[in-house]
Amino acid sequence: MLTNRLRTAAAEYERRRRTDLPFQDLAWSLYVFLLRLDAAISSADADHVLFLSREGKPLKEMFDAHRKSSGARTSTEVQTHYFRVSRKSTFLLSCGPLEGEQFANLFRQYRRISLADFLRSLSLDDAIDGIADNLRKSRDRLEETLDDLPTSPEFAALMKSERFAEAYAAARTEGGSAFSRYLSDIFRRPLPRRLYVVDVGWKGTIQDNLFLWFERWAGGVDVIGHYFGLAAPGHVHPRNKKHGLLFSHLDRSTPSFPIFNENRSLFEIMLPADHGAPSRYTLDANGNYAIIYDEFVERQLIEKIVSPVAQGVMSSVERIRDLHTEMGLTTTEVMALTLQFHKRLVFRPTSAELDWIASIWHFENFGVFEQSRLMVKNDTNPLDRIRFTLDLLRHRRLTEEGFWPYLTIRRRAVPGAAFLYGRYRMWQALLAGSFSG
Repeated sequence: MLTNRLRTAAAEYERRRRTDLPFQDLAWSLYVFLLRLDAAISSADADHVLFLSREGKPLKEMFDAHRKSSGARTSTEVQTHYFRVSRKSTFLLSCGPLEGEQFANLFRQYRRISLADFLRSLSLDDAIDGIADNLRKSRDRLEETLDDLPTSPEFAALMKSERFAEAYAAARTEGGSAFSRYLSDIFRRPLPRRLYVVDVGWKGTIQDNLFLWFERWAGGVDVIGHYFGLAAPGHVHPRNKKHGLLFSHLDRSTPSFPIFNENRSLFEIMLPADHGAPSRYTLDANGNYAIIYDEFVERQLIEKIVSPVAQGVMSSVERIRDLHTEMGLTTTEVMALTLQFHKRLVFRPTSAELDWIASIWHFENFGVFEQSRLMVKNDTNPLDRIRFTLDLLRHRRLTEEGFWPYLTIRRRAVPGAAFLYGRYRMWQALLAGSFSG
């Protein structure tokens, strides 16, 4: 329950915020993340912080503005960098010689994929036709999805392909050299022995890839990742540490996990960049590095639909910072307000917010390469709703029901089930003490 003081703060925020844009209350969660990131970076006395693309671009801008507004240390003491990396561009970098490589960072999440998607994930797009010829298969055969690629005869044949081995070795060597030059361009001095990376999160796959590359190519460095949240550990190592600043499920679930984890996609959607994902690193004839990007297929979606809303959220972050200062709110009070506003977003979305999210689609560019909508229209009859509800109660698979469980239950279960689900999640959070700050 909010105190009278916090209710006054909430009312003042609502008076100041824009009401014509959806999901503006996400600004509270972004603001708390900035507060905690600033505290973590300051206490670690970090010299360099790498914001991983693509969500890292607006995150870096907000973090720089936050430090300037809050009177934090000067930018000469903490240098922030926008780091152009992706799961795809760093995956091949993380791999070792072919004879001992298991491709674990891909297969831990994607097993039902095609040979072509496997090669794309290694940034070997240009080699697919040649490898198909070497395997004596058509390009269409390589595009066929296999139920469990790493255990299939097709994958075993690929591992014996001379053309694949040549392409893999050449791309790995060139990519590693180009990436090393990219790092030298960023730091302009020997690589620091400890690197701090910032990203949205969930598993920290890019950090894992970077850590493995540093181990093989740079003598090893400590990598410390700071994320909105972590839902799985990925590759754990004493020198490869990860911190979920809003929520985490590594050793145990943090108290706020049931609320912030409900719709993680919101954090990704509201942090758009203005370029395609990095695909690979290469060298030109003069030995200079270049970054090759995937096609920016989301350009119109981001420019016309996402960016206006995201800019509104970022402006709301500034309003919250002003309110924090003017009212002298404690960090505990700010967190209590954040949880109240975030639970409203994920458990009581407005019609305008649901309409907006229905217009958003996502393009997956690692593991599988496909476009999908976040919210698919579903005409469910009463009998199907009853069956879905009974199955839900029988198996209690609440966290597996789509990217936004509340919304899936609202659309597919009997009336009232989504309300009860939201109350259940709130009860979980209350028992865990998340509203105590």
